[in-house]
Amino acid sequence: MTGISLGWLGIRWLDGEWGIRELGTRELGTRELGTRELGNWELGIRELGIRELGIRELGTRELGTRELGTRELGIRELGTKELGTFKYLKIMLHTDLIVYKKSMDFIVEIYRLTALFPLEEKYGLVSQLRRASVSIPTNISEGVSRNSTKEYIRFLYISLGSVSETECLLEISVRLSYCVAEESLNSELLVIKKMLLKLIGTLKGND
Repeated sequence: MTGISLGWLGIRWLDGEWGIRELGTRELGTRELGTRELGNWELGIRELGIRELGIRELGTRELGTRELGTRELGIRELGTKELGTFKYLKIMLHTDLIVYKKSMDFIVEIYRLTALFPLEEKYGLVSQLRRASVSIPTNISEGVSRNSTKEYIRFLYISLGSVSETECLLEISVRLSYCVAEESLNSELLVIKKMLLKLIGTLKGND
Protein backbone atom coordinates (compact mmCIF):
# COMPACT_ATOMS: atom_id res chain seq x y z
CA MET A 1 0.00 0.00 0.00
CA THR A 2 1.38 3.34 -1.06
CA GLY A 3 0.72 6.34 1.19
CA ILE A 4 1.64 9.97 1.36
CA SER A 5 0.66 11.98 4.42
CA LEU A 6 -0.07 15.68 4.63
CA GLY A 7 -1.01 15.66 8.27
CA TRP A 8 -1.22 19.42 8.64
CA LEU A 9 -4.09 19.34 6.11
CA GLY A 10 -5.52 16.16 7.52
CA ILE A 11 -5.21 14.53 4.07
CA ARG A 12 -3.64 11.22 3.09
CA TRP A 13 -3.02 9.48 -0.21
CA LEU A 14 -3.84 5.84 0.23
CA ASP A 15 -4.23 3.84 -2.98
CA GLY A 16 -6.19 6.47 -4.78
CA GLU A 17 -8.09 7.67 -1.73
CA TRP A 18 -6.53 11.12 -1.70
CA GLY A 19 -8.58 13.77 0.00
CA ILE A 20 -11.39 11.40 1.04
CA ARG A 21 -11.57 12.80 4.56
CA GLU A 22 -11.61 16.35 3.30
CA LEU A 23 -14.38 15.50 0.87
CA GLY A 24 -16.27 13.72 3.65
CA THR A 25 -15.89 16.75 5.89
CA ARG A 26 -17.24 19.04 3.19
CA GLU A 27 -20.14 16.70 2.56
CA LEU A 28 -20.84 16.54 6.28
CA GLY A 29 -20.71 20.32 6.48
CA THR A 30 -23.03 20.51 3.48
CA ARG A 31 -25.46 18.12 5.14
CA GLU A 32 -25.33 20.12 8.36
CA LEU A 33 -25.86 23.32 6.43
CA GLY A 34 -28.74 21.70 4.56
CA THR A 35 -30.23 20.51 7.84
CA ARG A 36 -30.07 24.01 9.26
CA GLU A 37 -31.60 25.48 6.11
CA LEU A 38 -34.30 22.84 6.13
CA GLY A 39 -34.93 23.53 9.81
CA ASN A 40 -35.12 27.25 9.12
CA TRP A 41 -37.45 26.63 6.21
CA GLU A 42 -39.71 24.37 8.31
CA LEU A 43 -39.63 26.92 11.13
CA GLY A 44 -40.56 29.60 8.62
CA ILE A 45 -43.46 27.48 7.38
CA ARG A 46 -44.72 26.91 10.92
CA GLU A 47 -44.42 30.61 11.78
CA LEU A 48 -46.17 31.49 8.54
CA GLY A 49 -48.92 28.98 9.36
CA ILE A 50 -49.31 30.46 12.84
CA ARG A 51 -49.54 33.96 11.40
CA GLU A 52 -52.07 32.85 8.79
CA LEU A 53 -54.08 31.06 11.47
CA GLY A 54 -53.98 34.20 13.59
CA ILE A 55 -55.15 36.24 10.60
CA ARG A 56 -57.98 33.79 9.92
CA GLU A 57 -59.05 33.84 13.58
CA LEU A 58 -58.86 37.62 13.62
CA GLY A 59 -60.85 37.72 10.40
CA THR A 60 -63.46 35.41 11.91
CA ARG A 61 -63.78 37.60 14.98
CA GLU A 62 -64.02 40.71 12.83
CA LEU A 63 -66.60 39.01 10.61
CA GLY A 64 -68.62 38.04 13.67
CA THR A 65 -68.43 41.61 14.93
CA ARG A 66 -69.55 42.95 11.56
CA GLU A 67 -72.44 40.47 11.40
CA LEU A 68 -73.48 41.35 14.94
CA GLY A 69 -73.24 45.02 14.04
CA THR A 70 -75.37 44.40 10.97
CA ARG A 71 -78.06 42.68 13.01
CA GLU A 72 -78.02 45.48 15.59
CA LEU A 73 -78.17 48.03 12.79
CA GLY A 74 -81.11 46.15 11.30
CA ILE A 75 -82.91 46.32 14.62
CA ARG A 76 -82.25 50.03 14.89
CA GLU A 77 -83.39 50.57 11.31
CA LEU A 78 -86.50 48.54 11.98
CA GLY A 79 -87.17 50.68 15.03
CA THR A 80 -86.68 53.79 12.92
CA LYS A 81 -89.14 52.63 10.28
CA GLU A 82 -91.66 51.77 12.96
CA LEU A 83 -91.67 55.19 14.58
CA GLY A 84 -94.98 56.28 16.05
CA THR A 85 -96.82 56.04 19.34
CA PHE A 86 -98.06 52.52 18.73
CA LYS A 87 -94.66 51.25 17.68
CA TYR A 88 -93.14 52.82 20.74
CA LEU A 89 -95.74 51.17 22.95
CA LYS A 90 -95.13 47.83 21.26
CA ILE A 91 -91.42 48.06 22.02
CA MET A 92 -92.19 48.80 25.68
CA LEU A 93 -92.46 45.90 28.08
CA HIS A 94 -95.90 45.42 29.56
CA THR A 95 -94.31 45.96 32.96
CA ASP A 96 -93.48 49.53 31.88
CA LEU A 97 -97.15 50.42 31.41
CA ILE A 98 -98.67 52.31 34.33
CA VAL A 99 -102.07 50.73 33.75
CA TYR A 100 -100.46 47.31 34.12
CA LYS A 101 -98.80 48.29 37.41
CA LYS A 102 -102.04 49.72 38.78
CA SER A 103 -104.01 46.61 37.84
CA MET A 104 -101.43 44.42 39.57
CA ASP A 105 -101.80 46.47 42.76
CA PHE A 106 -105.55 46.17 42.42
CA ILE A 107 -105.33 42.36 42.44
CA VAL A 108 -103.64 42.44 45.84
CA GLU A 109 -106.52 44.51 47.26
CA ILE A 110 -109.12 42.14 45.83
CA TYR A 111 -107.41 39.12 47.35
CA ARG A 112 -107.31 40.83 50.75
CA LEU A 113 -110.98 41.77 50.50
CA THR A 114 -112.24 38.35 49.39
CA ALA A 115 -110.25 36.60 52.13
CA LEU A 116 -112.96 37.92 54.51
CA PHE A 117 -115.90 36.54 52.50
CA PRO A 118 -117.96 33.61 53.83
CA LEU A 119 -116.54 30.15 53.17
CA GLU A 120 -119.54 29.20 51.07
CA GLU A 121 -118.48 31.83 48.53
CA LYS A 122 -115.05 30.26 48.05
CA TYR A 123 -116.09 28.86 44.68
CA GLY A 124 -118.60 31.60 44.01
CA LEU A 125 -117.95 35.32 44.35
CA VAL A 126 -114.46 34.85 45.79
CA SER A 127 -113.33 32.83 42.78
CA GLN A 128 -115.12 35.10 40.30
CA LEU A 129 -113.73 38.35 41.74
CA ARG A 130 -110.20 37.03 41.85
CA ARG A 131 -110.41 35.63 38.34
CA ALA A 132 -111.86 38.85 36.93
CA SER A 133 -109.24 41.06 38.59
CA VAL A 134 -106.38 38.80 37.46
CA SER A 135 -107.70 38.97 33.90
CA ILE A 136 -107.05 42.73 33.72
CA PRO A 137 -103.22 42.71 33.72
CA THR A 138 -102.85 39.29 32.09
CA ASN A 139 -104.67 40.46 28.97
CA ILE A 140 -102.61 43.65 28.88
CA SER A 141 -99.40 41.63 28.95
CA GLU A 142 -100.66 39.21 26.30
CA GLY A 143 -101.76 42.06 24.06
CA VAL A 144 -98.33 43.69 24.16
CA SER A 145 -96.75 40.48 22.86
CA ARG A 146 -99.04 40.27 19.83
CA ASN A 147 -97.83 41.03 16.31
CA SER A 148 -100.41 43.58 15.22
CA THR A 149 -102.24 46.64 16.47
CA LYS A 150 -105.54 44.90 15.93
CA GLU A 151 -104.59 42.01 18.19
CA TYR A 152 -103.16 44.34 20.82
CA ILE A 153 -106.42 46.32 20.91
CA ARG A 154 -108.49 43.14 21.06
CA PHE A 155 -106.75 42.01 24.25
CA LEU A 156 -107.08 45.47 25.77
CA TYR A 157 -110.83 45.27 25.19
CA ILE A 158 -110.86 41.92 26.99
CA SER A 159 -109.02 43.60 29.86
CA LEU A 160 -111.58 46.42 29.81
CA GLY A 161 -114.36 43.85 29.97
CA SER A 162 -112.72 42.32 33.05
CA VAL A 163 -112.77 45.75 34.69
CA SER A 164 -116.52 46.01 34.15
CA GLU A 165 -117.01 42.44 35.38
CA THR A 166 -115.07 43.25 38.56
CA GLU A 167 -117.20 46.35 39.14
CA CYS A 168 -120.35 44.27 38.86
CA LEU A 169 -119.08 41.55 41.21
CA LEU A 170 -118.06 44.13 43.81
CA GLU A 171 -121.54 45.64 43.70
CA ILE A 172 -123.07 42.20 44.24
CA SER A 173 -120.76 41.61 47.19
CA VAL A 174 -121.87 44.90 48.78
CA ARG A 175 -125.56 44.07 48.23
CA LEU A 176 -125.06 40.70 49.95
CA SER A 177 -123.33 42.49 52.83
CA TYR A 178 -120.13 40.55 52.30
CA CYS A 179 -118.27 43.85 52.34
CA VAL A 180 -118.93 47.55 52.53
CA ALA A 181 -118.64 49.82 49.52
CA GLU A 182 -114.95 50.43 49.00
CA GLU A 183 -114.56 53.88 47.48
CA SER A 184 -110.83 53.34 47.05
CA LEU A 185 -111.38 50.16 45.00
CA ASN A 186 -114.05 51.78 42.86
CA SER A 187 -111.84 54.81 42.27
CA GLU A 188 -108.92 52.60 41.32
CA LEU A 189 -111.08 50.64 38.89
CA LEU A 190 -112.25 53.89 37.31
CA VAL A 191 -108.64 55.03 36.84
CA ILE A 192 -107.71 51.69 35.24
CA LYS A 193 -110.72 51.88 32.92
CA LYS A 194 -109.85 55.41 31.78
CA MET A 195 -106.23 54.45 31.16
CA LEU A 196 -107.24 51.43 29.10
CA LEU A 197 -109.63 53.53 27.01
CA LYS A 198 -106.93 56.13 26.42
CA LEU A 199 -104.43 53.45 25.41
CA ILE A 200 -106.94 51.90 23.00
CA GLY A 201 -107.68 55.31 21.49
CA THR A 202 -103.97 56.01 21.04
CA LEU A 203 -103.42 52.69 19.32
CA LYS A 204 -106.36 53.22 17.00
CA GLY A 205 -105.07 56.65 16.06
CA ASN A 206 -101.70 55.21 15.06
CA ASP A 207 -102.93 52.05 13.36
